Amino acid sequence: MNACRQIDIVVANAGLQTTSFWIDTLDGNGYLQEPDWRVIDTNLKGIMATVKLALHYFQKNMVPGGKCVIVGSPDGYLRGSKRSGPNAEYVATEHGVDPNFATSQLIQIIGFLRASSHVFPSHKSQISAIAPWLTRTTFTSPDLLSSWQKNNLPLNTPEDVAKAITVAVCKKMNGKCLFVAGGAFVEIEEGLEDGVQEWLGAKAGKEWKRGINLLNSMDFTGTSFLVDSQGSSAE
Repeated sequence: MNACRQIDIVVANAGLQTTSFWIDTLDGNGYLQEPDWRVIDTNLKGIMATVKLALHYFQKNMVPGGKCVIVGSPDGYLRGSKRSGPNAEYVATEHGVDPNFATSQLIQIIGFLRASSHVFPSHKSQISAIAPWLTRTTFTSPDLLSSWQKNNLPLNTPEDVAKAITVAVCKKMNGKCLFVAGGAFVEIEEGLEDGVQEWLGAKAGKEWKRGINLLNSMDFTGTSFLVDSQGSSAE
């Protein structure tokens, strides 16, 4: 901040993946030890902390405001492949299920994006995300890369991902997410919202929309939530 005077763009990019979640590690007394939470700490809490810092410093600019882009993953949208099982905590950090992100540590990236998109505009700022398909880097598994190419699936280069970030920054994309495959970009969030009634059926879809509209019309500033959206008591 001291060197550049202001911060206009922040890219929240952190990724760690392990396959140790389902491995039972016992202590000296034979009791199950707590899982290794490094993936949660890095992929989720690291992203959330970066986004909060971004919004804080955007307000210190001479003209308040800025653009933040989260680098997520298609795992945040897909039902999951057989491969996702061993990587449970990684997939969990990429999904989104709870809009009340201030009350839970285990909010997933896409859910965090959706919730944050209702906060950033009031600070003259924008938040968006990209979800790159397989990208060739020094970390890419050679076996996975070989199989991917043999099946003629779209493969990204780091430059493709950088271009997607640039697009997300340059366009009005608050709350939007670009799926990146083979250098081509497709916006995901809008299509998901439009397809809700088709998934749920006309009646349930209509009630869903009515509920969302009601929640969007209410001011929850300073509200303390004692129950969750299912009516369960919050701890």
